Amino acid sequence: MLLRDYVSKLSESCKPIIMNRYYDLLNEEITIPGSLDIIANFLKVLSNNTRLKILYLLAKYQLPVCLIAAILNKDQTLISHHLKTLKEYGLVREYTSGKFKYYTTNKDKIKSILSTLLYNIE
Repeated sequence: MLLRDYVSKLSESCKPIIMNRYYDLLNEEITIPGSLDIIANFLKVLSNNTRLKILYLLAKYQLPVCLIAAILNKDQTLISHHLKTLKEYGLVREYTSGKFKYYTTNKDKIKSILSTLLYNIE
């Protein structure tokens, strides 16, 4: 939509002031990039302290759930739940070796999201 379309929705007391101030921009297209939803979800996932610590560990080491739980002094079920969330967002990868599943960060996905974030900030 054009800025003009949004201005038309304003109250009569607000409209003249905004029209005057933003007159040169009234025909400009106002869009919100869809990538902002991806960034918001990424930041929501990272806002959990335990998930952030898990990502930190997995950026340095390939670890099984039991060892992550021991390092963070948390229950394995809780760690598994957080890993599931991180996997859903593509932030961690899992592979099986023997009877254990090991986890590591998906550095390409994290770099991609961070670069999208930085691009949209500029």
